[in-house]
Amino acid sequence: PFQMGPVYEEHLLEIPAPSKSPLPSALPMLCLLILLQALVNYDSGAIAAISKGDCADPTACTGGIKQTFGLTNTESGLLDSIVYLGLSASCLVANLFFLRFSPKKVVGGSLVVNTICSYFFAMSPTKYVLLISRFGVGLSQSFLIIYTPVWVDEFAPSESSTVWISSVQAGVPLGIMVGYAFAGLLNTNTSLTWNWLFYFQAFLLTPLVILWWFIPGQRINVNVSHVLCVDT
Repeated sequence: PFQMGPVYEEHLLEIPAPSKSPLPSALPMLCLLILLQALVNYDSGAIAAISKGDCADPTACTGGIKQTFGLTNTESGLLDSIVYLGLSASCLVANLFFLRFSPKKVVGGSLVVNTICSYFFAMSPTKYVLLISRFGVGLSQSFLIIYTPVWVDEFAPSESSTVWISSVQAGVPLGIMVGYAFAGLLNTNTSLTWNWLFYFQAFLLTPLVILWWFIPGQRINVNVSHVLCVDT
């Protein structure tokens, strides 16, 4: 009978295990997502710092939002919390949007809504516009929050995936912290009104949102159907 001779180690071909390597543009996209995470959460720190402030002259300091609109304690609390109501509501339907449209369009559209609502919040003539625009901000936040971990799982190199996901998640408290700090800075060192806190946010978001729409889809889009366990 035929017998196979000895197989020596040097005759074996080493087949490398497949590894997930990022596209050349993955790192800049990571930086963009971190910036977006920080900016869309910046208002959470800013609003918490000014919504209950007391000022002798409410038109001359950032702490006068409560006095400017004559908010009651209940309305002031609602102003702080209504963003999370919008966030929770949009989380319930976000998967429907991701299954129907490309992630680039879904996240991009939500960023447009977030920026517009930030402008409306800064320009609010009444407390009702203030509350509605604040709700809209929360309504538009969930899409970026939900999709960012999915994008990282797809595009991050295997050995760095934990660092990447930690980095994008760190953008949330970073944005809140900057919001607190900037509100305190304006309140104590300038005569700018509270509106400028949110004009600042909207101004910075605008070029990033425009940039988002010029990024090729293959650098953003992931097939989310398998992530959501939905048959297609």
